[in-house]
Amino acid sequence: MPCVWQFTFIFGPQARNCLFNEIQSCNKEKKCGSRFKRRGIERLTYLQREGMNVIKIDKGNISLAKKLALESSCPSFTSILAGIAKGDLWIDDRENPTLALVYSAPVGGYRIMGEIKNKNKLGEFTRFLEEELFLQLKEAKIDEFEFAAESIEVEKMILMHFRGYKIIEDKELAFIRKPDQERPVVSGISGYDFLEINEECLQNNYQNKDYIVTRIIEAWGTIEKYLNYGIGFIAVEGDRIAGMILGTANYENILPIDIETLKDHRKKGIATELTRRFLAYCYDNKLTAYWNCIISNAESRNIAEKAGFQFIGSKDYYYFNI
Repeated sequence: MPCVWQFTFIFGPQARNCLFNEIQSCNKEKKCGSRFKRRGIERLTYLQREGMNVIKIDKGNISLAKKLALESSCPSFTSILAGIAKGDLWIDDRENPTLALVYSAPVGGYRIMGEIKNKNKLGEFTRFLEEELFLQLKEAKIDEFEFAAESIEVEKMILMHFRGYKIIEDKELAFIRKPDQERPVVSGISGYDFLEINEECLQNNYQNKDYIVTRIIEAWGTIEKYLNYGIGFIAVEGDRIAGMILGTANYENILPIDIETLKDHRKKGIATELTRRFLAYCYDNKLTAYWNCIISNAESRNIAEKAGFQFIGSKDYYYFNI
């Protein structure tokens, strides 16, 4: 089996042992080219010289979420901090983190959580973005960086540092529906079946089954994790999935929603009915549903408001080409 080179964004004292171990591992593989060893040695020298201290960790934990998240934080990101939902996570200090960078695939962007205490920390963090993360994104053919910051002060610092880029600003609206509101009345739509995405449902051989399985894995990492923490429903026409609603994270019983109706099935009320079923489940199980959308998405906002979601605030987010 050929050796696969993996970068893990480990900085500071841990970098030396980590990279030498990866280099030695590559030496054992006959099919591993010398360019991997060279890249590893160059990277090690660079880290020693720069002394960066931004660490990628495999999984968060509840303590990390409690420390860095705010009451108003989006549960898509807080759930990753807590080690529940799938995502990428970097922190500024393994023992006493004060700052985290969190990536959520269902959201499609990064959230900076916590505080930057001094200019040195800001320099480390922005250097990590420019000299590590942006390079990795470019290698993956991603040419845009989208982010928001929990702290107004951190947001100002980051915007000031990247003021040379053409930064585009947008606004995200957030809504919640608590389980103490009236239980939605579910109905149906002629020609469609509505099913909960549970273990039995996932055993069915829909023609486009990968559509929903991919979304689950993207959000949760495994089907098992989804079955333990998530909920969702699909609309089915014949043997094809026509639309879905999925809880993509779960933090303190708050579930952010990902919803989509496939193109050929839109304008038939499918999204509204999926939402009702999701909310009925939340009502029965004392869960809070969380809905967010960009301010320009009037259709999404209308569905949320008609379903009884209450507006709780907005968040500025930014993106620019790297």
